[in-house]
Amino acid sequence: MNEERKEFVKWSMLALFVTVITLIVFAALSYSGKYTGTVVERKVFEQSYQKQAGDDARMRAYRAQLAMINNKIYTETDEQILNDLRAQKAMLEVQINAGKF
Repeated sequence: MNEERKEFVKWSMLALFVTVITLIVFAALSYSGKYTGTVVERKVFEQSYQKQAGDDARMRAYRAQLAMINNKIYTETDEQILNDLRAQKAMLEVQINAGKF
């Protein structure tokens, strides 16, 4: 009876060890799948037509605002408003330059 109990404990410990290792492997695979899936989704999104069209529209809007501000700078005489326009122009130039990859 003692020999059977030792054999049972040995097989139980082996089964427990295999179960724990299997759970660790499945957890690692699940995590890596989520990570690689996220990376793939991000790449697909960045190359999508909708994102490119949205980026182009945003850049056109920034350039239009910049053109309006440039026109106002040449006609404005008030120093405070002129400083505000220059600050807006600098902000728009940063956004336009940041949008170019």
